[in-house]
Amino acid sequence: MFSLGGAGDPPVLSADPSDGPGSGSERKGTARESGTARELRPRTPDRPLTTCSVVCSCYNVRVITLIVGTNRPGSNTRKIASHVEEIYAEERVPLRVLDLAKLPPEIFSPTSYAEKPDSFRPFSDAVLQSSGLVVVSPEYNGGVPGVLKYFIDMLKFPESFMDRPACFVGLAAGMWGALRPVEQLQAIFGYRNAFLYPNRVFLPNVGDLLDDAGRLTDPELLGRLKAQANGFVDFVERLKGIKLRGAKPS
Repeated sequence: MFSLGGAGDPPVLSADPSDGPGSGSERKGTARESGTARELRPRTPDRPLTTCSVVCSCYNVRVITLIVGTNRPGSNTRKIASHVEEIYAEERVPLRVLDLAKLPPEIFSPTSYAEKPDSFRPFSDAVLQSSGLVVVSPEYNGGVPGVLKYFIDMLKFPESFMDRPACFVGLAAGMWGALRPVEQLQAIFGYRNAFLYPNRVFLPNVGDLLDDAGRLTDPELLGRLKAQANGFVDFVERLKGIKLRGAKPS
């Protein structure tokens, strides 16, 4: 199991401990890119960086984390996520699934904004200890499900998404296949300095795409999911300098 902190740690990012997931005007630093690395710079030249160290990204981790972006029981999102699981298994890529239907009830207490319950740690650690993230999201009222946005808000800032590869699958009852929530997620992940894989997959009219057993039957859409998974694995391997196919989870 990969752990944060300790001897022999990778290079770290110095940041102001008061930084939080607020608007750009609330943050104490701004991001400056240099190659593939991002460095937080002080807002003014005479304001020194503090000694608070935050790990930018996880090194030597070889597992993809799949986020099922709703807590709705028996959701079509979970059914599509099952296909994604199978595809990564065929690629022989270690995969960890985070099903938001299994979030601990304690995380929904208003006090969680200040202090996260211990029961939430397996969820936050699964994000921190991932080589990349795959998010499968439905469209609710023209946007991201509230529970998915809330889950994001509960994750550690900024290290949960910073320099972490991410890709997206959208599904909806309508004709656009969750285009709007996926674009919203791209905006959020981009703001958090994730590396966005550009090949998105949209599944429109999802109720018509699944058979009575909840299986996706359209070969073209299955092909798109497979092409996305294959490309995303290549994307992560090149960005992180690791081998995922055939790897054992770290």
